[in-house]
Amino acid sequence: GLFCVNTAKFWVSLGHFQTIIRAVTSFDVADNPALVSRLKGHYDIIDSSLKPFSVHFPWLPGPSTVQKIWASASIYRAFKRAIQDRKNSGIHRADALQQLLDAGESDAWVARVCVAFCFSSSIFFCIEFRD
Repeated sequence: GLFCVNTAKFWVSLGHFQTIIRAVTSFDVADNPALVSRLKGHYDIIDSSLKPFSVHFPWLPGPSTVQKIWASASIYRAFKRAIQDRKNSGIHRADALQQLLDAGESDAWVARVCVAFCFSSSIFFCIEFRD
């Protein structure tokens, strides 16, 4: 069956999320189970933050908006750390993160792209994957 709980929320297992991280961002992040688990937790917070209240009154921030902003910032910081760790180590790996760094993009842009890849791939995986 599909990994979708309903039309508003997506559910991806931790193992699948780790595969997504490995495929679209960084091997280093994917090889760290504790970090993947934290990222998955933040992703779940963002995924569950869509509430009827926030849909009807998007200009009025509620508690879920604050949680979503905190979780998004935490994911962004995790990828910024991964970028700095990669640069400091001097190791080159054949992953998406390395390709973006080799292209000469700024760290902030690379981190934003990694976050976007992670979210879009999770949603695509949820919609397309079947047992």
